[in-house]
Amino acid sequence: MFEVIQGFFAAWREVLHVSEITGLSAGLLVALAALAWFDPASRAFAIRIGLMAVIAYAAMTYGLHLGASDVRAQWNAANAKLAAEAKARDDSAAKAAANTFNPTIEARDKEIAALKLMERQYEARISKTRPCPLGADALRLRHGRK
Repeated sequence: MFEVIQGFFAAWREVLHVSEITGLSAGLLVALAALAWFDPASRAFAIRIGLMAVIAYAAMTYGLHLGASDVRAQWNAANAKLAAEAKARDDSAAKAAANTFNPTIEARDKEIAALKLMERQYEARISKTRPCPLGADALRLRHGRK
């Protein structure tokens, strides 16, 4: 329901905006209708002026629509350009970060792999020389074997 009311007020604001720009108002059309009703001699004049007012109003509305479309197209082009620039900036930042931190990460990965290898070798050597005092069940549970 609120969307309908908001739509009504948005339409009314658009009508007021167009009325302000074109200088036309509903008052002009009401005055022309009253003139045509009360003075039959000027009826043709009032109808012509009223038609010209309606045509001018429609032309101004169409012009505003075209102008708004042009502005939207310019905004979309500017947004696309900014998005491309942001992507290029992000890509260059990612490359700079990779160049800065990848050697350190690779060195740490090698160090971790070497430590894990040493751990496996140590466990293999210890398990051969000294069996577990708890028996084979403890080793089975530790290594996750059934």
